[in-house]
Amino acid sequence: MQYIAFNKLKDWVRKQITLIGLEPIVIILISSTKNYFIDEFVELLTKQQTDIYWIGKTNVGKSSLINKVLSLQQQFPRKLSLISYFPNTTMNLIAIAYRDYLYFYDTPGFANSNELNYYLNNNAYRNLNFESKIKSKTYQLEYGKTITIVGLFQFSFIEGLATSFHFYGSNKLVLHRSKIENCSRIWKQQILLLKPNIKMVEHQIKISKNNEEKIGIQIYGYGWISFKARKQQLRLLLPENCDYQIIKPIL
Repeated sequence: MQYIAFNKLKDWVRKQITLIGLEPIVIILISSTKNYFIDEFVELLTKQQTDIYWIGKTNVGKSSLINKVLSLQQQFPRKLSLISYFPNTTMNLIAIAYRDYLYFYDTPGFANSNELNYYLNNNAYRNLNFESKIKSKTYQLEYGKTITIVGLFQFSFIEGLATSFHFYGSNKLVLHRSKIENCSRIWKQQILLLKPNIKMVEHQIKISKNNEEKIGIQIYGYGWISFKARKQQLRLLLPENCDYQIIKPIL
């Protein structure tokens, strides 16, 4: 049975924050739908003596979390923050009375051009929402095979020993296996989720280790692909400016 290694996940979050020049004080892993660590989070909020600004990326659930905190403390504003699948639903700064003359400020989400979300058309956002526990999709691949994550990107196994690749992304996304020589034709048939005229760029990835160590490729805005290092040659087809990085798996 797979489980989340919370300390590894916190380390990953801390690394991502420091990469943009910030220093995290406290990291709490939280879910407003599953109530994970909500009590710990609310306790932290009650200690604050200044207004609280909710800042984060588009469509990550800031408004949902605010509503959850208010409902737990039996505080209901006249108009709860609007919740939507679509990005930039919160268009302006929204002030919500919290306690003792303190306010929550719900801010518009920001989008990063290095993430897949930035390139989606409006009909595609539901496909990248994580509404349930992620179930990995595993493919035992020989070299010369491609996995197309329908309408988003492609992952190709160019060279190396047979390997099991585990894909961790939204359960709603469809994956399609094919031979590399057919991947261009399949891509043209299944480019469904991206905005029109998006330039796609190939990235060559060479895994030099051959020690069976578990590693992963994080694709910003999707999730990650994990496998064992066996001197593989891999290729990613991603929207231009969309980033990836090699990580240690958090499962």
